[in-house]
Amino acid sequence: MSEKKIFRRIGAFLCASAILVLTAFPAVPVSAALAAPDAEGYPAAPDLVSENAILIDADTGAILYEKNAREKSYPASTTKILTGLLACENDSLGDTVTFSSAAANSVEYGDSTLGFRAGEEVTVEQALYGLLLYSANEVAYELAEYTAGSLSAFVDMMNARAQAVGAADTHFANASGLYDANHYTTAYDMALIARECFKNPTFMQIDQTTYYEIGPTNKTEETRKFYNRNKLLPGLSHGYTYCTGGKTGYVDEGGDTYVGSAEKDGMRLIVVLFRSTEDGRFDDAQSLFEWGFRSFTHYALSDIASAANFTGTNFLKNASAASGTYSFGFTTSYITAPTGTDLKNVTMSSGSSGSFDALSSISSPVTFMLGSHTVGTSTLQLTSGISSAGIVLPDDLPAAEITSVTYASRNSFVISLWIPVIAAVLYLIYRWRKAAKLREQRRSQIIQLRRRRDRDSRRTRY
Repeated sequence: MSEKKIFRRIGAFLCASAILVLTAFPAVPVSAALAAPDAEGYPAAPDLVSENAILIDADTGAILYEKNAREKSYPASTTKILTGLLACENDSLGDTVTFSSAAANSVEYGDSTLGFRAGEEVTVEQALYGLLLYSANEVAYELAEYTAGSLSAFVDMMNARAQAVGAADTHFANASGLYDANHYTTAYDMALIARECFKNPTFMQIDQTTYYEIGPTNKTEETRKFYNRNKLLPGLSHGYTYCTGGKTGYVDEGGDTYVGSAEKDGMRLIVVLFRSTEDGRFDDAQSLFEWGFRSFTHYALSDIASAANFTGTNFLKNASAASGTYSFGFTTSYITAPTGTDLKNVTMSSGSSGSFDALSSISSPVTFMLGSHTVGTSTLQLTSGISSAGIVLPDDLPAAEITSVTYASRNSFVISLWIPVIAAVLYLIYRWRKAAKLREQRRSQIIQLRRRRDRDSRRTRY
């Protein structure tokens, strides 16, 4: 193949890519800043007693409201949601837990406790109810020992799990939430952790239970009976119809704390409240939930919206060629924005990191923004079609064979897809260099062949 043909092929592909990007989206750069949203563009939130607060959509990751959400604070017993999640993920509910002396004797005056004794046996499931409903500190200690072998090893697990979900301003020092200068988090980080907890069905089944009993054990004939301390659950003193779970906490240094979830009409919200009051946290939570459900709407990223986390629905469906297909898509199907939002004002910023697999696929984290507000998080994916001969890319095809470009008709999103275009260019350069090497090898073979013919011709003449 001649060098001119190769450059002609590269040019044709770049033109097609540019047409795809410019046709699908308005020509506005990703970094274009929007004016700060006002009361008309973004709804005014209710006044809160809590000093630190955040409200997010559990499915899209949209941040609906923030108040000092990035300030470090002491989470108190809301810590136990992570303790419970790790137990749900690593232990079997029917396993037997035997309280150690260290766990049984870890309770101090004023601590929340169910009075378990050294050597007393319960199941992991019973322990989880004691942890999440009654907030028993000795249960947190024993579940930590049972799950990781020691309290210190479990704390390492907690910190690793927190870092994995993006809780960068968090550090745990114990499993229960007792005050420690090195035991802190932020409302934002706790919302990220809660998002993981509320995705776990075992955790949710236990956490939303209003009343539970632990029958007689090997150490007592007593039946321990207790209600959930999350008074926002339906039927309890601050009952809210749509509340689906949560956890309370209190520590002198950080005040009353609360993490909760609610679901209404397919929208799942998570609230975190720190430095609050005993009743104020429940009032604030209900006010934020009601405001969120009333003021926000799910907007589909594609023509096919599905109310589920990480559905894999494509926004930009595909760019088709006769022998292969590029698929562009997002791993979530919708964003959460104020009701009545003009989607032309929604922009997308791409993360600085992402995976790039064998020049055939790209996966990059993205954030959808409305002004300074996060209205959704997702992953942008570019994947080439696969044939029996392997990956088929446009530079393997004559330009005339490109048959169509199809995409979901939602021009309202201001998005740049230059990242995959640049990646395609890099791939084409790689292929051009490979072709140049092959041409050089063929040229060498032709020269050798001509020399051989010349020698044969001279032998014939003489």
